[in-house]
Amino acid sequence: MMETFLPLGVEAEYNSIKDFLLKFLDYFGRLDFFPF
Repeated sequence: MMETFLPLGVEAEYNSIKDFLLKFLDYFGRLDFFPF
């Protein structure tokens, strides 16, 4: 088996973390444009 293979649970968790980080960066990106 390939060493880069991830179980479905780990892959789903990684995708959720990546999605959270993208939203997190997008949120602070808006703060740069709209500093309240």
